[in-house]
Amino acid sequence: MRDILEEIYDGKVDAVHQKMSLRYKKASDEENELYKKLKELLPTELNDLFEEYISANDKTTELLAVERYKIGFETGLLIGLEIKK
Repeated sequence: MRDILEEIYDGKVDAVHQKMSLRYKKASDEENELYKKLKELLPTELNDLFEEYISANDKTTELLAVERYKIGFETGLLIGLEIKK
């Protein structure tokens, strides 16, 4: 097994492009179907507002994911440092 630092250096470890679990794919598919149904039912004048909401929600979700990733990375690093003591 290669060293994780070599994997990162070679670009083989990339959290952004990792495969998603089947559980995530199922939830994502369900979300997309509900989005389509809701868009069809919304009156035209509410579509722009709904799209603004989706955009704002996507932004906060992305920021949350980055924050969680940082926390996870820091926690893993601290665990590694603790083990080395």
